[in-house]
Amino acid sequence: MPDDANMTHDPDAIVQCVLGPYLDAQEAERRRVGSTRGVVVVDATTDGLASALVDANFQVVRAARKLAGHDDRRALLSHRILVTRSTVDYLTDAPVLDYGIIGLDALPVVEEGEAYAQNAMAQRISHAVSKRGLVSMRGAWVLMLVPDGEHALVRLE
Repeated sequence: MPDDANMTHDPDAIVQCVLGPYLDAQEAERRRVGSTRGVVVVDATTDGLASALVDANFQVVRAARKLAGHDDRRALLSHRILVTRSTVDYLTDAPVLDYGIIGLDALPVVEEGEAYAQNAMAQRISHAVSKRGLVSMRGAWVLMLVPDGEHALVRLE
């Protein structure tokens, strides 16, 4: 912003100067900048959803290997949401490590696009997270997504 003592105070010019790059219509294609909706962890069974979930404004952590050990799970899953097709493998330590699980076990495996707009599975996950307020839900819980009907949400104690 120019430092000119004789410059008249014009609020619109100040806003345009500071926020111009973000307000330009030509910048609409720019990737979103700012806070994410939450942190989700994808395991080997759901790794293909990672880029679509990033497009849905989630911060995505990819598990480099199978989350078999308690130390691996504590480091990657505590206070986060795990998206998996192996829900039963995580039920025992979710209450201890305080994380949520979105189980896709009941849904058919379908190869979908990497972009959110072409990925019905990522759209379903995003809608469920928003509708149920899962990012702010404390404690261990499991949300099992089903093809038709109401998804099943259970608190783990």
